[in-house]
Amino acid sequence: MLNYRHGILLLHPVDSRTIMPDTEAVVMSPKKLIKRLSQLARQRCQRFEWRPDQGKGSRGMVYLGSNRAVISMHAKTLTMGTLHAICKQLDIKVSE
Repeated sequence: MLNYRHGILLLHPVDSRTIMPDTEAVVMSPKKLIKRLSQLARQRCQRFEWRPDQGKGSRGMVYLGSNRAVISMHAKTLTMGTLHAICKQLDIKVSE
């Protein structure tokens, strides 16, 4: 990034947070996520429960094993940050 201050050219290194990873972006709707979590629970022989009544507004609670997470149903697709946060709360990898 170039920055001119008082007529002097200042070079700033690119922050490492701006570099995009080489992984593909996962586009998933909340309904597909719930379906995939159900399949994953069956494969792992874990408890799975989707409770749309436990949450405010268009949110519901999903239980996977002993972990739980809140999923918002009003979005058409989940953003990468939201998907990563849900997976972290449920103790699973995004690739699963």
